[in-house]
Order: sequence, then structure tokens, then C-alpha cells
Amino acid sequence: MVNHILLVPSHDLEELLCSWLLEILLVIWKLEQVDDHYDKLQTVILNSLHGRATVYYATVLYGVMAHIELEFHNDEDYGGDPPSDVHLIVTARYGNSKLYPTDSNYFQMVLLKKPLDDLVQTTDATGTSKLLCQHCVVVPAYSSLIVEANLFSPSGKSLCGCVEFSAVYAGQFIHKMRVLNGHVRVQLTWNSMNIHCRLPKDTSVWGSVVPAVPKPSGVFYAMVEVFSILIRGINYDVQSVSGTVWIDDGFGDPFYMFQKDKGSCESVLQDDKTLFLLGPERIAPDSDFSLRIDIKDPKWGLELSIGGLQWNYITLGRYTWYDKRLCSVIKGKDGCAVVHHTIFYDAVEATVEAKFYFNGGADVDAFVYGSLVVRYGTYEYLTSYENKYFKTRLYHMKKKDSSWVAKGDNIPLSRSIVAVPRNSSLIVEVDLMATSASKGFQFPEEQLRGEAEFHIGSDYTSHNIQGARGLYVTQLSVKWGLGV
Repeated sequence: MVNHILLVPSHDLEELLCSWLLEILLVIWKLEQVDDHYDKLQTVILNSLHGRATVYYATVLYGVMAHIELEFHNDEDYGGDPPSDVHLIVTARYGNSKLYPTDSNYFQMVLLKKPLDDLVQTTDATGTSKLLCQHCVVVPAYSSLIVEANLFSPSGKSLCGCVEFSAVYAGQFIHKMRVLNGHVRVQLTWNSMNIHCRLPKDTSVWGSVVPAVPKPSGVFYAMVEVFSILIRGINYDVQSVSGTVWIDDGFGDPFYMFQKDKGSCESVLQDDKTLFLLGPERIAPDSDFSLRIDIKDPKWGLELSIGGLQWNYITLGRYTWYDKRLCSVIKGKDGCAVVHHTIFYDAVEATVEAKFYFNGGADVDAFVYGSLVVRYGTYEYLTSYENKYFKTRLYHMKKKDSSWVAKGDNIPLSRSIVAVPRNSSLIVEVDLMATSASKGFQFPEEQLRGEAEFHIGSDYTSHNIQGARGLYVTQLSVKWGLGV
């Protein structure tokens, strides 16, 4: 979100702005390659032969779109001309002061700046003005948006009003702020494309209704893959969560991808604040896909995310949402859940298996930790964001939670079934550490790192990833299911 641009005049401002815009986009694209630039004030200085601009902006990690319209209503007669030296300035800022400090003017967005007498003159006989301005603003999903109106005069600044909008519900909201003998009407509409409404728990149909689309002809298997679900709090760092994430695909009973009781003490948040997901038990093709989330912070009793999303032939509409990386925000009063997923137009179900061996004649067990992650061969992962959140983690354990694996047994994967687009292969990334768990066989810790690629239909194919010293080996295999 670009907050401020300070301009030094140029002979051809339009041409300058076009070239500068390209430079800004290039700078932002380069920043996307690193992890720590999100939600921070960034500065870009753009120079030319005849001008210079300093651009202040921030890249919001998970944002929702807000459309703002401002009107001025003159409620009472001033009994004369309104003061000519008074200006009305309406600004917007983020409510999450932890990430966006309120003492920095560069985090404010100026929505309106006009002399008060100009506003009064624009009103009609009923005291209602025309639409003064409208803006599209990116708002962090883990923040509210605060709109503030101030009057500025030679004697100083006076606050007229301040309203706060929270994106818990999609839809339109209206607030009024008193300004001398009138008021500013603020209308804000949250874009419902990536923020999903909070719904009662007994609601059976989610999402807006659009004209039905006929099922395409031919043999194909549409499947949904949920890669990761990230949890964010508003103005605080979430340390523990409880609740459920479950999926209903219309094929049998709903199943849980996450379930934790309030009193449970095991860790369910990974280092990047994503949930430790299980399953799914199956990936049903050509089905309605409903995901329901109810997540709380048990320590503080806060509601982080409650609601859900649904994809089917009706809500997808003319296939524009197929085969895209989707990021859906499901809000709560005190935070949000961000669901990273893709609806593949035509996909195949794959079950991944990882056996672990001591590379020798003895039956040596092992303690194993690290990660097994899958990605797609024909998909590009150009940014750190895509690499982190749009891959499926099959196994992810810290050293203190190491898995005990007997020789020839499977590594206990938390997820093993994935959807693979038909035009792609499946690549398994291995980054494991192993050490002996058997008495009498003490070996130093060994790293197993590498990747294996599997093409659709290649049953009975396995790939071995061997440790750096050749002590341990993991054997990867894939069984292809529905869609082959």
C-alpha cells in the first residue's frame, strides 16, 4: 500500500509517473524474495532529469480490500459564510499499532483535504453534497481501519471525529463524524472476494449465489488442496490456539484437519504461525468443498477465527478460480486465519510413503526430525511467500519432538494424501536429521537432504535419499489413486 509520494515538479509529470511506477513495481518484486519486509515502512527515491519523488509504502502480508466513499452533509445554516481559513482533512490509518505505529505520519493515508467553505458550497438545497472522493485501501487482515476527521486552522488542529472499521464481516458499513454545523458520512465496503463472512454454526450454505455453471464435458477430476493455514492476532503475537478445522466434501462424514481441546498442551503452531495440519483422509473429486474454522486463544479467551468457505460449481463461476493460488481470510474478533489453497480443474490423488533404513546389516532404529515437503514440478515458486505457504508439509518435527522409527518402518507423516494437477509431476523435498536410537549402535547425527520427482501413473517407483555419510537412507514412493 503506497501511503505517501513527495514530488519535486517535472516538465512532464505524466511521463515521469509512468516510469516511476515501473521502478516501484520492480523494487517491490525484488523485496518479495525475502521474508522480513512485510508490514514495515519502506522508502523508494525515484530520480529523473527534471524531478524526484520519495515514495513511502508498506507491503501488507495478508490484506483485504476496502472501498471508501466520503460525503459532506451541511446540517445547519452557518448564519453567514463559513470560515475560509479552515481546512477539513480526513485520514485513514491501521488500528494495529504494534506493526503500524500511530506516531508515524507516513503510515497515514490522506483521503480528503479541502477548505471548509468549498465543502459547504458543494451541498444542495437539502444540505447533501455530491460524492467528494472514493478510495480503494488495502487493510491488513490482522488490523482494523481507523478513519479520522480533523479541522485545521491558523489557531491549530481540532479533532472532529474518529471511527473504526473492523473487517470481521464482509459488506457495507456507514459512520458519521460531526464537523461544526455538518457531518462527514463515511461509507466503507469490504471486498468479499477474499474475506469470508462469519456465519452461524448451523449455516449449511456458505458463499454468495451466482448463476449456475454447467459441468464441463469429458473426464476430469476437480480437486482441492489446502496447503497451509496461518493464524494471526490483532495487536499481539499468538502463542497457543485451540479449536477445530474440518472439511465436508459430501463423500462420507466430515473429517478434521485440525482439532485441539482447550486443555491440551501439545504444540500445534509451527514457527511461522501455521497450524499443524493433519490429513486429509481423502480428496473427493468433483465435489462441494466446505471448510469450517473455529479457532480461539485458550490463554486469553480470544476469538481468532470463526467461519468458513465453500467452493463448488455454483460459487466457482465460469472456472476463473481454477488452478490459481488462493489466499482466503476468515476473520474473528481478535484475529484471523489465512487459508492457502488451490482448486485444481483436473487432478490426481497421490499417497506418499517414506520408509527409513539404517544402511547396513544391523537392525538399527533411529530418532528422526526435520521436514518432508511436496511441490509441483510445472509450478513456479518465485517468491519466499509462495515457497513458505503454497507447499504441502507432510512431516515437520523439531529435535525435541523427534520421531522414533524402527528400521524399515514408515516415517509417521502427518499428511500423506495430496492432490496433483494432471499436467504436473510431484516433487518431494527431503530435509531430515537422524541419529541412532538403538543401544550398542551410537552414530553421530546425520543429515539427509535431497528431492525426488514422481510422474503421474508411475506406481512401483521409488527414490532413495541417502545421508551425507551413507549411514541412513529414506525410501520415497507414491501410490496414485483417483484420476489416474
